[in-house]
Amino acid sequence: MRLRDLLHPHLDGISSVVECHAGSLTLEPYLQLPDGVAYARCAPDAAPERFPADQLPIGILGPDAGRHGDPDDAIGLIPRLPPGGRALILFGFPSATLPFHRLLDALSRASCQVLQLASLDYDHVYSGALVASTDRLQVPRDPLGDPIASDDGSGPQLGLELRIANEYIFTDFVSRGLRVRLFDLEEQVRERPLPPAPSAADAPVGPAGENRRSGTPGGDHASPVPGPQTVVGTPGAVPPTADAPPDSPPPPADAQDATAPLADLRARDEANRAAVDADRAAVDAARGEAERARAETERIAQSTSYRLGRTIVTAARTPSRLRRLPGDLGRIWRNRGVAERAAASRAAEKPRPKPKPAARTGSAGASSAATADPAETEVRRFLAHTALAMTPRRRPVIAGILRHETAGALAAGSTVSVMTPNDALLVLERVDPDVFLVETAAFAPSRPWAYGGTAAAVERDGRVMELIDRAHRQGRPAVLVRDERAVDAAGLQPLEARFDLVLGRSEGDAGAGEADAGGAWSRGVSLERFNPIGEPPDRRSEPLFVGRIDPRASAARRRWTVAALGALVDQQLEIRLDPLDPDGADGLPPELRGAVRGVAPWDETPELYRATGVILAEPVTAGSRGGVLAPRTLEQLACGARVISGPNDALASAGLGSSVTMVEEVAAIGRLVRAAAVEGLPSDAGLRDMLRVLFQQHASPVMLARIIRALGGLSDPLAGRSVAAVAALGSESDPAAVIDSLLQQAHRPNEVVLIGTPSITAVGARPLEEAGMAVQAVDEAALDRGWSSILEELDSEWVALWPRRGNPDPGHLLDLVVGGEMSRADAVAYDATDGLRFVPGLDLRAGIVRRTLLAQRSASIPGPTDADTGLPDTLADGWRVFSVGAERSA
Repeated sequence: MRLRDLLHPHLDGISSVVECHAGSLTLEPYLQLPDGVAYARCAPDAAPERFPADQLPIGILGPDAGRHGDPDDAIGLIPRLPPGGRALILFGFPSATLPFHRLLDALSRASCQVLQLASLDYDHVYSGALVASTDRLQVPRDPLGDPIASDDGSGPQLGLELRIANEYIFTDFVSRGLRVRLFDLEEQVRERPLPPAPSAADAPVGPAGENRRSGTPGGDHASPVPGPQTVVGTPGAVPPTADAPPDSPPPPADAQDATAPLADLRARDEANRAAVDADRAAVDAARGEAERARAETERIAQSTSYRLGRTIVTAARTPSRLRRLPGDLGRIWRNRGVAERAAASRAAEKPRPKPKPAARTGSAGASSAATADPAETEVRRFLAHTALAMTPRRRPVIAGILRHETAGALAAGSTVSVMTPNDALLVLERVDPDVFLVETAAFAPSRPWAYGGTAAAVERDGRVMELIDRAHRQGRPAVLVRDERAVDAAGLQPLEARFDLVLGRSEGDAGAGEADAGGAWSRGVSLERFNPIGEPPDRRSEPLFVGRIDPRASAARRRWTVAALGALVDQQLEIRLDPLDPDGADGLPPELRGAVRGVAPWDETPELYRATGVILAEPVTAGSRGGVLAPRTLEQLACGARVISGPNDALASAGLGSSVTMVEEVAAIGRLVRAAAVEGLPSDAGLRDMLRVLFQQHASPVMLARIIRALGGLSDPLAGRSVAAVAALGSESDPAAVIDSLLQQAHRPNEVVLIGTPSITAVGARPLEEAGMAVQAVDEAALDRGWSSILEELDSEWVALWPRRGNPDPGHLLDLVVGGEMSRADAVAYDATDGLRFVPGLDLRAGIVRRTLLAQRSASIPGPTDADTGLPDTLADGWRVFSVGAERSA
């Protein structure tokens, strides 16, 4: 497992990761943190006494102080975790020698539990444990995700139960390495040849000291050698036999003299046999080591990397061969893997030495992977790489053949693993995803799965078929997204019947094929990545176009696009190309190539869009059969830019307001672009309306939820938008008006906590329950015992403090949740001023707070609390608080 695979599923609510050790190792390149999660490093003595709840420290417990730091520093991170906090402890010890006993007492004292423990594929860090501070024992789960027990872990012996649970996890982890070693030893015993039958050379010595091999007295031994049967004591004494009782009289003296040579010969014979066996074992070990070294040398010599390096070095030393270098490199690349397979075949055909005491030693890399038995490899991998997850999945887990853009967008509502042709089967096995997703656009040129579904790479079609069958055997559905024309991956059409769901393309065309069973689909827009937060004060007024002119579009659409771009060249049009477009600038007419200003990688486009005021849509014009909007256009709108588009029915009917300007005649596009630049950015009200539409209809979690609903039985990707409203039905409020305002919300709460007398709450709960909301009635007297037990009964991501006075706008909750999804803040509320921004503190009497953070810190939040609810009125001091501007009046 990679370090990022262990860490990323536990980054919910984390804003920064701190590497805290004094060793020379640097983990930052291997973390690959997502956007919004910062990296920092500090010395152990500079670490705070208690880490913030949104900060995840990383420590290393290893034997090398120079590389890993002091082991006590890693153990010292555990008591510094706040309630609900998490830490990652990495181990520099192999799993078989893991000193987990040093952690058990620290974990128990700090009420911490190991959530996950897994092997890591690195040289100096062999495994890692994700630790969380908790006030209740979380139910362990087996590798298949089923609960092991039903006890909730509450009770006075929590420390003892935590120690038992942690010791079980560590012991199970260490035992896996021992099981691997036991498996290797059993294989050695099974493959060891039987000892040869006794020969004349090994015949026993006769009773009178005569050797039966040579017929001469005394045999070939010149001097007696004490052996295992020699008795030290009286000279000439004969060792007792099993047939003679202990108290029997000693044999006669002449009998002793006759048997003394026999004892000496037996002793010498046993000693010689032991010496011969030791020499034979040493020879076999040396022979096995030589065979392994020869196989490893041959493997390296036939590897593509070695041949490429040797060819380049040879050409550098011999300038006359430089002109042949491109052809030689291309030949090596085309034949990659062939030489390795041939070497493996030759190694498999070689007769193995009969005695194989060291055929499978425990040393890493001792035997070539090419000669390993596939069945044995699968068994050893199962034993060595089985991690135990302690928490249930709250987000869908997706693995698939995806573009980088699609994986990044879907990560807003799920955990995504991207497969490559080399590791696809391994990823599917280790990740065990909820959905196996295949996107035909991932088979485009310049991508890892390039030319899949065509005759140029038929082996990748076989790999896709194998992945579908493997996913079905694991009980996981397979989904195909045909977001490009079928000709791009024609080889996948026969496989469509194997998929559980087939979705259509994101953009229609007049020449597009038949309708798709699952409807049109696209990745949508990730609002946490594409949003107007942090936009510069002044945006550039020159128009921008990002993308390409699709060569597969109709001739009329291509002419319209070229004419529109040509009309904007005089207005300093800037063209940014897709970095993975194989045509590049050659796909543009000569008159437009001068406007190209490089490429626009997807990860860098948010800043580009936020700095630009007017952007030309891509595609500039679309056919009348467009099903959903192009993701790139949605991303540009989400960043607050004005989008200019030619005829596009889907965009015109999307209800995006003044942020979109439609152009019917290409001659008018220059005038409309100048007018949009003069008009400036959309108003705050127009921007808020546009963001509402994107959030409700086109956001990535919404598009993913369409797939999840069609499949059924999986985690809801929209769970991060759920809200629990806390409403006080006291004397200062109108209960009927409060209930009515909750029912009128465009984004209705999933749960409602009504505070008041039983008679009032019973009347208010009835219409809310009929509307599908879960209602929890709380007596005012129960607030004296605190909010911990009440919050534990809630499942929503957010808790909203409902205003007691006034009539909130139907979009009250909607705007707050939109702000939370864009900012990933701890709390969101309205402010008196306009604009989207982070603020140092905020009044929360009409805002939302993350439930998990509120449960952890409700008792220690500074500031006044509401008299009716007991929850804080304001938030500051370490909380990430976000303002969505002034609230609209109802």
